[in-house]
Amino acid sequence: MKATKNLSWQFFGQGVGKASIFLFYLLLPLSIGLKEYGKFSFALALSFIFVQPLVEMGLDIIIAKWVFSLIL
Repeated sequence: MKATKNLSWQFFGQGVGKASIFLFYLLLPLSIGLKEYGKFSFALALSFIFVQPLVEMGLDIIIAKWVFSLIL
């Protein structure tokens, strides 16, 4: 029963996160305009091209260890 409850909270959390990201991308062009949204979209695409491979090679773990070492 505990695993089912935890799993349902995980699904709920993921659903809320995905829904909020969806609303963000839906409402962002309305608030900043199409030209600025184009710049944002271009920068986001470039960040996915350059940052995503670094994250997949373990950069996220290195950053987490670095931040944790700064806290202690």
